[in-house]
Amino acid sequence: MQAIKMKDDVYWVGVRDPELRIFDLVMTTDYGTSYNAYLIKGKEKTALIEVCEDKFFDEYVDKIKPLVNIAEIDYLIMNHTEPDHSEAVARLLDLAPNLKVFASQTALQFLKEISNRNFTSHEIKDGEELDLGGKTLRFINAPFLHWPDTIYTYLVEDKILFSCDSFGSHYPDERLFNDLMESDFVDSYKDYFDAIIGPFKPYVLEALDKIADLPLDMVAPGHGPVLRKDIDKYVDLYRQWSQPPAAGDSERPKIVLAYISIYGFTKMLADTLAEGVSSIGDFDIQTFSLVEDKLEDDELLDRIVAAIADADGLLLGSNTVNGDALPQVWKLLGRLSPITHGDKVAMAFGAYGWSGEAVPSIENRLRALRMKVLPGYRVNFKPSERNLEDAFNLGMDFARAVLEKKQDQSQTRWRCLVCGHIHVGSEPPDICPACGVGPENFVREGIEDEFINDTEERYIIIGGGIAALSAAQALRKRNRTAKIIMLSEEGNRPYYRPALSDLLSEDLPEDRLYVFDQGWYEENQVDLRTDSRVVKIDTVDKTLKMASGDSIEYDKLIIATGARSNIPPFKGTDNQGVYSMRSLDDALKLKAAMKTAKKAVVIGGGVLGLEAVWEMIGSGIKVAVVEFNQRLMPRQLDEAASLRLQELMTDQGVQLCLGVATDEILGDGQVTGVKLNDGTVLEADLVLLSTGVRPNVELAQDAGIEVAQGIVVDDNMRTSVSNVYAAGDVA
Repeated sequence: MQAIKMKDDVYWVGVRDPELRIFDLVMTTDYGTSYNAYLIKGKEKTALIEVCEDKFFDEYVDKIKPLVNIAEIDYLIMNHTEPDHSEAVARLLDLAPNLKVFASQTALQFLKEISNRNFTSHEIKDGEELDLGGKTLRFINAPFLHWPDTIYTYLVEDKILFSCDSFGSHYPDERLFNDLMESDFVDSYKDYFDAIIGPFKPYVLEALDKIADLPLDMVAPGHGPVLRKDIDKYVDLYRQWSQPPAAGDSERPKIVLAYISIYGFTKMLADTLAEGVSSIGDFDIQTFSLVEDKLEDDELLDRIVAAIADADGLLLGSNTVNGDALPQVWKLLGRLSPITHGDKVAMAFGAYGWSGEAVPSIENRLRALRMKVLPGYRVNFKPSERNLEDAFNLGMDFARAVLEKKQDQSQTRWRCLVCGHIHVGSEPPDICPACGVGPENFVREGIEDEFINDTEERYIIIGGGIAALSAAQALRKRNRTAKIIMLSEEGNRPYYRPALSDLLSEDLPEDRLYVFDQGWYEENQVDLRTDSRVVKIDTVDKTLKMASGDSIEYDKLIIATGARSNIPPFKGTDNQGVYSMRSLDDALKLKAAMKTAKKAVVIGGGVLGLEAVWEMIGSGIKVAVVEFNQRLMPRQLDEAASLRLQELMTDQGVQLCLGVATDEILGDGQVTGVKLNDGTVLEADLVLLSTGVRPNVELAQDAGIEVAQGIVVDDNMRTSVSNVYAAGDVA
């Protein structure tokens, strides 16, 4: 087959391989593929774009010879040096010894190793142009599409983008141009994107932004049809497929929990690890049972792999059989790659019989995937209560590690000196996910979004919860000299609120209850003042009036007063034996009351309230739950999950009163029961109100700060008053 003219003095000189069925060992090719190469003849110089594999070189040369004397070709442009584009470079250099190779720095390094010879070369810079005489080539840096060496080449006068692997497909139609083809090839286009380009979605978006303003008559990729029709459609598909999850979907840390359990023992560990994770905060835990979910279903396997790609953490469990993890686990691990799935927090776990090699074997693979691997956990046969307690604590540790990594939003950019990969984080990665070199090969780049502004300002934070603590952390990271004071009404350091339900039935060690020990506050010079209640904010004089009578001045104020339990207006809430649970003090009071209680009523189906139900059951208390809605947790659970929760609770003897409201709490100073609006009376010597929360806006409101359901803030958390900010449940 001859060369194909694309425009005046621009030709396709590639080759086709319709018999190919597996490409790069990563994807199948139902139609084979094409290896596209291009020749551009200027008035003064001639350039080739790409070469081919050795086995196709003769066919490649036969297409070029009728167009130009190969020995007189001036330049070889290498958009990418993967061997299917470059293997025959050495043979081309034999025919054209004066050829100068234009490529990125990384590509030139790779090409020397591929060709095993020296050659004349020029390192391309982003935006650089090469004039062939009436034909101007502009080079665009587009790394990691899909190798670190990739560039685009744009032919200015003819408006052709030579895009290498981007916008390609394994669809070797002899008509070459998509507008001449009768059938659509979007399926092949999508398959190619998923297998080749998909792991590099952030880089796709960067490249698309670089070419957004280029007028395009053609897009000429390294494989598949040349696009002359519907170019915007095919480019926009890349943008759609490369979009990150919506902001709302990514706020909750995502954890994938995948396991295989033969006798149910590994499942016990999986369930307990998940409980430990959930006790720390609101996590999106996606659970997959590799037996029940039929891992031989490739479509399902694709979903698990995709879920792991978007996850912050991976918990992977397996029994040990014949000295190894089970095949289903290895099938999953074999689908993961360091580039797409690396840099996640990971942990292995599992039960075993006479040997326990599965966990360390999985850990080795997770490390090879360049994940942050926490010490795994394995138990012999059925987990004991002590084993499950250990698993719960490990789940908490895992959650903290995920949160710590996710909350590190440092915008420091680190560039790999070997391949150019950019890593964003407070420190360079232990291993470059692209080329595998260590952190010593990274250098820091300055960017505008990162700032340090050391001042002598006085920052006052009202509040002692997670929002207040996070504000203190962020301030200290960006201002190393400012005075930071946290004023908390509570008598304790900031703690994990989800752990309060666990506190009802056990004495938690400090590291499971408190976010940081006292040493952290001293080390970071954060002045935490407990039992310190602010009663008035004077935004004119910029002072705070304390309940103690003292006054404190501020330069900038952050209100993070959180929320309090919502106490409904029905009669009897002031009786002894009526509790809410929002603070550590609330939990300790409830814990003391549970020691003597016999019958309890929980009003409302909130998360903390329902968690308290389980602790009450474990203490031998007979429990009834009153919920105004027709099912439990309708905003958090779908109907099937809600019904399953209700079944679990009734199986434990919990009386569920759904679709009814509380009329009053009975008792004359001491609670005796709860009367519902349908006339039912529930006996109780303990009542827990789990009826939502109300933001603590009164301080701000009295100070003249704009308040709606909470304190009104802008995108930068600024209130209606200058130098006053708000964060957390109150904003």
